[in-house]
Amino acid sequence: MQKKELERQRAGQVQLILLLERLYVRFFSRLQLSLFPESFTRKLKLVLALVEQTQIIHRTQLIKQDKFSHRQSINFTQVLQQLPEGSLAQTWQSIFEFEAYFSIAKGTLKHGFNFPEFTTARFEIADFYHPQVTEPVKNSVSLTAETTVFLLTGPNMAGKSTLLKALGLCVHAARLGLPVPAQRCQIPFFAATSVSINSKDDLAHGYSHFMQELMTLKGILEQARQGKPCFAVFDEIFKGTNSEDAQEIILHTLQGLPQFRNSFFFLSTHFLNLQHFAQASLPAVQKFHIACELAEGNPIFTYQLREGWSDLKIGKLLFDQLGLPQLLQTHA
Repeated sequence: MQKKELERQRAGQVQLILLLERLYVRFFSRLQLSLFPESFTRKLKLVLALVEQTQIIHRTQLIKQDKFSHRQSINFTQVLQQLPEGSLAQTWQSIFEFEAYFSIAKGTLKHGFNFPEFTTARFEIADFYHPQVTEPVKNSVSLTAETTVFLLTGPNMAGKSTLLKALGLCVHAARLGLPVPAQRCQIPFFAATSVSINSKDDLAHGYSHFMQELMTLKGILEQARQGKPCFAVFDEIFKGTNSEDAQEIILHTLQGLPQFRNSFFFLSTHFLNLQHFAQASLPAVQKFHIACELAEGNPIFTYQLREGWSDLKIGKLLFDQLGLPQLLQTHA
């Protein structure tokens, strides 16, 4: 082996040895193995065994004393080659898993996340929030098999999309076995989930935004009709068609969704006229809004979830506040 190649090999081994020594000193040497499940303890023991078999601590001292020579490098290579077949790959996999679990645990403690509980016929998430929002306002949702549909209203910028994203994030994380950004999370283990937020045209299949939304709804309903527990979110549902069609098919949708007692559906809408003929005909639908108040003509966003409908309109107010009428004024 040429001197340059030996030096390259030695440099790589120095990095490896120092990395393993740092991981051992900072993490693995401090672990109390009896606190871990047996299946994971076996993986941790692989790492500890590698450190011992390859004399990582001793070799680290040689490196720090500038005594890790080419002869030492060749000897280290031989030691690695004598390890049982596949053991090195298994050890690295164990280190990767430890890193992933450590990151999850650290994030859980830092942000106050909590692990979910899986139930049936109940959807309850208390004090949930979106973790990317600075100083978030926390809200709670509680649905049962008798009220499986959640209809959300509220003006522009009130926080409807953010709330629905936070709910979707909780459900998705829970299905992955991860902690969720909530104080308490008790939900079914859904066989299928579908989140339609900021949907776009599907150019590849020639679907408009509206058609894409219809196909998404059809897909989740087909699975719900098979008895599978499903979770679905539709933000500003059917906004891609004219208001008359939209209100008619929203009402039809809301009347049909409660039949799926194993599934839970969350929808938001800007069509406020829906309130006038939906209040009496949708007893199984829970109606909520995100509170917003006007103070001296200015919107005050509370981001708090409240029961009932919202009929507040601030689109024209924001339009005027930005000075758009003046910019659009016709000049002679």
